[in-house]
Amino acid sequence: MMIGLCLCVSGCAWKRGADSSPLDTELQRIDTLYGQRVTQVRLEESIAFAEQMAIAHPSNSDVQWRVARGLTALAYGYPGEESEPSLLEAIEWGRRCLRTNPGWTSREALSGGRVTRRAAMRLSGGDLPCLEALLTSWTRWVVLRGAAGHVDLSHLEILARRAQQLDVEQPGWVAPWALGLALGLSAAGEAELQEAEGLLRLAASLEPELATPHIDGLYMH
Repeated sequence: MMIGLCLCVSGCAWKRGADSSPLDTELQRIDTLYGQRVTQVRLEESIAFAEQMAIAHPSNSDVQWRVARGLTALAYGYPGEESEPSLLEAIEWGRRCLRTNPGWTSREALSGGRVTRRAAMRLSGGDLPCLEALLTSWTRWVVLRGAAGHVDLSHLEILARRAQQLDVEQPGWVAPWALGLALGLSAAGEAELQEAEGLLRLAASLEPELATPHIDGLYMH
């Protein structure tokens, strides 16, 4: 599958300001390498550099979601035996990213690690890059696993609905795409399937040059 189909979450384009810090410069380097992901080598360099930064900045969410983004793109753009492990690693980075929010962390701990609506309500707009990175990796993993992954669909629905609530000023494609797939894969009837198809059409309209929502819309038929 062509790398052009890879997912692009918040922050794919990094704009450097006049007062950029050293960390900003390093984040820009990750984004530059990620933008050159037409080759697997460049994408792996982006991931490796982001992982190095995560060691230096273990509590920085801007680093963590970039690691998750890169691993998801690697699994999706260059599928192979390592796709599932890469997605599982991306999911863990996405969840680690959300854990920089103390409110989420406390609710997650109370629920034994499960995703709950109460925990999701603790997320704010600043958590959206983490949330979108987690949604892309987790949704891809569920699709890859087939029926075995459907146990996680309720978690995806909770996270995707919260992402939609947070992403109102400039809606992105990730939340309706993930929600559409979660509802479509768990659809119990025609009404649910129609809602899922509508969400996937919305995702495609929000990012018309991205093939992913269009392809997954066909997957629902």
